[in-house]
Amino acid sequence: MATISEMTRTLTTVFDPGQAQVLAQVIHDAYDELVKTSDFRELKEIVRELAEAQKQTESKVSLLSDRMDEMAQALTQLAIESKNMRIELGGISNSLGYSLENEAYRKLPKYLKDNHGIEITERMIRREVAGEEINFFGRGRRNGKPVLVVGETKFRLTSGDFAQLDRKLDAVKREYQSEEIVPLLVTHFASDREKERATNRGVIVAQSFEWD
Repeated sequence: MATISEMTRTLTTVFDPGQAQVLAQVIHDAYDELVKTSDFRELKEIVRELAEAQKQTESKVSLLSDRMDEMAQALTQLAIESKNMRIELGGISNSLGYSLENEAYRKLPKYLKDNHGIEITERMIRREVAGEEINFFGRGRRNGKPVLVVGETKFRLTSGDFAQLDRKLDAVKREYQSEEIVPLLVTHFASDREKERATNRGVIVAQSFEWD
């Protein structure tokens, strides 16, 4: 945009100096106002776009919040169902365990006598000793000497079961210090590795299929 002086000089070639100066001022002011109006319109457009973007962002945030609420509810429901499933599986596991125990009470006397030379002289029972629940507790004789058979039931024998048995044995040893204790693990299945581990610890492993 030319200055007022430059426009005045150009206009004086057609108009008298006074008219040329007035026209130059009017043109300059009109152009300046036009630029201001154009800038304002551009600013309005930028503000409108920002507002629309903000609106879309708020909409997305709201949608994300709804999805997160739905996910939280789904996770809560999943946790409840998982807990219920664990309870049901625990109940099934306990039922299977008790079933194995009940069968073992009938089969163990003959099994222990035939395979380990232990004659049960008092019926094996389940009892609590020093705060520990003992699955199998019974008196017997081996090589003419009295022994105390102490055992646990495990659906499938694992390495961690020996630590649990040790805890039960410690409880019995505290109560029956002068007794010779024979540790026993009753299970449906034990791997060769676990059977070897049991042998090294002096633990009898009785698998259910062995007494059928």
